[in-house]
Amino acid sequence: MSLHAQWTGGRLQFVNGVSTAIGAAGIDFGPVNSSAFLHGGGSSSYPLTIATEGKFMSYYLRNSSVGDNRGLYIRLYLSGVAASGESARLYTTVEAAGATSRGAHISLDFGTSGSLSGLGAACDSTLHIPDRALTGGTYTAFSADIYSDGASSTPAAVTELSFLRFANSGDATGAAAVDDKAFLFSLDGGSIASGNLICAKSAAAVSHVARVNIYGTPYYVMLSNAI
Repeated sequence: MSLHAQWTGGRLQFVNGVSTAIGAAGIDFGPVNSSAFLHGGGSSSYPLTIATEGKFMSYYLRNSSVGDNRGLYIRLYLSGVAASGESARLYTTVEAAGATSRGAHISLDFGTSGSLSGLGAACDSTLHIPDRALTGGTYTAFSADIYSDGASSTPAAVTELSFLRFANSGDATGAAAVDDKAFLFSLDGGSIASGNLICAKSAAAVSHVARVNIYGTPYYVMLSNAI
């Protein structure tokens, strides 16, 4: 059955049949078939193009309820035996000598009177370990991956390169107050004990060091291959 529109329960719906199966029919913006099941625009060969600065998609939202709200909610169920994928894949390609660019920029602020009694995180990345034995694979709550596209990939001429970058920025007075209070990182939910993530060391020797950048100066974190 082809995609058709219907008005149900005060909402306009685009459906393909009467079940949850959506088929291959969808809605496209622009003259190119995006191959998206629901809706999309353009393709890798023919992206929708404009020369005016602005946003392709823009939603300004406010919710005054006291419940648990989402500006955007996407949940993907991978039910194939060997399936792969992401709930969201964000990819920015810089095609000229640009200024600043990010694959994604996520912010949390508090307006003129907002505050929290619990966790406030600009990005919260949670890896769920199921209530059973988990086997195979490589699992991480956060992965910082620098990918080299080819043999000529070299960052030798860049100003700075790091796997993680921590910036204390903004107003100078506020940044100084943050500098007095903030930890470089915070580890919670464990204890210091033998065999744990953090344990007391007994070996005196330092076998390796890891290079870090502290305020523009290289320093070396001491490492030991023995406890």
